[in-house]
Amino acid sequence: MSTVTETFDPTADQTRTFQARAESTPEKREISGVGVPLEERIQIYPGLYEEFAQDCAFDDIDRAKLRIDHGTLAGVTASHERAKGKLNITVRASKVAARDEALVLAADGALDSFSIGFRSLDFEQLDNEDGSVTIRHTRVKVREFSLTATPYYPNAAVTEVRSTDRQKENTMGA
Repeated sequence: MSTVTETFDPTADQTRTFQARAESTPEKREISGVGVPLEERIQIYPGLYEEFAQDCAFDDIDRAKLRIDHGTLAGVTASHERAKGKLNITVRASKVAARDEALVLAADGALDSFSIGFRSLDFEQLDNEDGSVTIRHTRVKVREFSLTATPYYPNAAVTEVRSTDRQKENTMGA
């Protein structure tokens, strides 16, 4: 085992953040976008990279919660769909005070990113030619998706925010 992975436990609880874009339409309390970019290698720290496999299994995704910056509980995962290079999600904000914060900040583009909270259950360790290591997740247990302003993965994107309380305000290119 390399010294890089001796200090990193890929089976410990993890969080990763992704960039998001927002669009608001009436009659819902939902935020949709790329929950996890797939087959996208990112640097965790010097010498250590990670990626989620295209066929990565996302255990318990239907029970994953919506949070704000991995803190305040704001809702639940409503649906998910795998596409080439990404796992799309829709989260539903619950009728609580945090819902208004989540919907407004996402629609305004202030919280323009998703972050996944997960535990890796199965992974491959790939030794790269430059001496670095890539952890390739093939099965994870999903705890949460959080809205955040600081994405870890730059290509996760909220594509729309739908709320009964707000008119269509902000549309960003997908």
